[in-house]
Amino acid sequence: MRSTFYISITKGILLLLGLLCFVHVSYGQYENVWVFGSKNAAVDFNSGTPQPFASQLGFGVNTFGEASASVCNPNGNLLFYTDGTRVLDRQHNLMPNGNNLVPNPNSALTGFTPTSSTAQGAVIVPMPGSNSRYYIFSLTSFEHDTVNHFGKLYYSIVDMNLNSGFGDVVTGQKAIPFDSVLTERMTAVPGSCKNVWLLTVAQNMTVKAYEITAAGLSTTPVISPVTTLANLSSFNTPAIAGAIVGSPDHNKIAITREEETVFSLTYAGLALFDFNRATGVLSNERQLNPAGAGYGVCFSPDNTKLYFAQYGAGIQQFDLSAGTLTGIINSKTYVMPGSGHLKLAPDGKIYCGGSVFSTSLFATTALSAIQQPNQAGLACMPAANTLALLAGTGMRIGLPNAIAVAGIDTFFDSRKLRECGTAFRLAATDTTGTGYTWNDGFTTPARNVASSGRYWVRYQTPCNARVDTIEIQLLPPAQSGFTKVICRNDYVEFKGKRISDPGLYRDTFIAANGCDSIVTLDLVTLPAQDLEQDLQPDAPLCIGDTLRVEGRGARRYQWYTNGLYGGAEALQKLYLPRLSNEIMLVGTSENDCRDTVKTIVAASACCEIFVPNAFSPNGDGLNDGFGPESTGNFYNYHLFIYNRWGEKVFQCFKATDKWDGTQNGNPMETGTYFYQIKASCLEGSAISRKGDITLIR
Repeated sequence: MRSTFYISITKGILLLLGLLCFVHVSYGQYENVWVFGSKNAAVDFNSGTPQPFASQLGFGVNTFGEASASVCNPNGNLLFYTDGTRVLDRQHNLMPNGNNLVPNPNSALTGFTPTSSTAQGAVIVPMPGSNSRYYIFSLTSFEHDTVNHFGKLYYSIVDMNLNSGFGDVVTGQKAIPFDSVLTERMTAVPGSCKNVWLLTVAQNMTVKAYEITAAGLSTTPVISPVTTLANLSSFNTPAIAGAIVGSPDHNKIAITREEETVFSLTYAGLALFDFNRATGVLSNERQLNPAGAGYGVCFSPDNTKLYFAQYGAGIQQFDLSAGTLTGIINSKTYVMPGSGHLKLAPDGKIYCGGSVFSTSLFATTALSAIQQPNQAGLACMPAANTLALLAGTGMRIGLPNAIAVAGIDTFFDSRKLRECGTAFRLAATDTTGTGYTWNDGFTTPARNVASSGRYWVRYQTPCNARVDTIEIQLLPPAQSGFTKVICRNDYVEFKGKRISDPGLYRDTFIAANGCDSIVTLDLVTLPAQDLEQDLQPDAPLCIGDTLRVEGRGARRYQWYTNGLYGGAEALQKLYLPRLSNEIMLVGTSENDCRDTVKTIVAASACCEIFVPNAFSPNGDGLNDGFGPESTGNFYNYHLFIYNRWGEKVFQCFKATDKWDGTQNGNPMETGTYFYQIKASCLEGSAISRKGDITLIR
């Protein structure tokens, strides 16, 4: 429903472990061809790529063209389509008895049919229990007659066996009054047991659910209240227009409201309900958009996202998997411009009708789309004008209503399983049925299998017969083992730990196929070698001495003194630079195992000085030079010689240098001289000596 005046608004297979993949007759094939309620526009989805074509469902210049429904056979071939007032066959001809599906077809407004401006003015329901008959439900719009005919519901029955297989409305089964005082919202949802629920919203803001079964159409509705959309509009009437839609799993219902004339942002616009397919009851009402009216609404294929065409704000996404109501409301994300109907297509995309606010009728010549509607936020890939309509055709805001099919008599279910192990217990999808018969003779709802293969079971449930086909691949645990040989004092990493003791070890981990893989380790430790080092000092050791060492019991040797490499011979001499020295021998055996022996060797400073009291530098080779006799090693050594007047006649800085009794090459006189010695030992102690020496010629 829309106002009769216009407002111009400008605005800016992997198969996972245990995953069940269900395959059954899809309801979507009944909706493989869309016929719009506007200017002959239509789209065929059967090829996988949407193909636009022309229908004959055109209207006058004043219509919004909102109401339409089209139905295909189970193979996706078009049967007929309707705007709620007339019905055309698959060859686009008016059925012989296909006009005036509502009485008083002339609208109060020129160019309108009684249903053409109803938001959801037409619904087609395949009649349960029949292969040829269909209900057409027609709902009159606000514009049609606000006093006498507004919100009236009629139904007609089409039989496809009539008119040489092209179908016709059954005589006496046309324009049958069914309900009144309704808003413009109407849809159909499959029930839980060979039934369909026709859902309408009354003007007192209650949902009326009528059950359709093989026995016929129930006249007693199941009534559920709607509390968050019940505000009055500026017309002092209930919020007439909007939409009611079901989720793909049929367990949720969403209802929108628009606000007449001003498209107000002051009214709540989107309510979400749980739906009981067995009873037709709506419950757990949640208001998702408390400040903003709107029109179109649609669930994502996986039922986790809800898209809402809000007036003045564009298409918004709500993440229903957010959990709490606050989380869902806060997940609201702008996706793209749009204010018309939204509908999930057989290609998995959600298509968007044109703008409610357009002042040019049939201005939409291409549909925008949400290409990945299961994804959150802009990852849903909105795309403007992605599906072009056939040249010369056009539409405004309406998209075809949903087709709801009652549960089929025989339900086929197919599952593919990959299970770890050598046996698995298979079970029918429903284990509460009767008459179970497996392909190999078992008669229980569940049974064990010990080999991969395809199994099927037939059984009966209260609602239908079922045939489950289960293809299972058993994946025995992979087992592998290896032996690891290590040297004594070595280790390996296994199960996140270091192990060195010999023995059998086992670990289990998840392999690439998702199943357990068992690995066994046989750890073998090689026998120890008898590595020895023999330290052979020639005499008491002083710092700076060399130490003779010998290694035994290995094939290769490496010597280290205080961490510094000292050689690779079995017999080796090692320099001792400290008072305490770590002598380390690393030996490698014939089996390439390494062992280490360490010994601490102490060395003394050995800093001793002996000073003679006379010398005779006469060239006879005996006592020709003066210098102290010392043991050990020194540094910072100084020797000074002075005459009796305190004049320095000689100096040297090496303990091995001696005074030859001369000064500047001239022999010194016989007599007494004085010496001073200063030095530091390697361990750090200081030595100082003073005295006199006699020079004899």
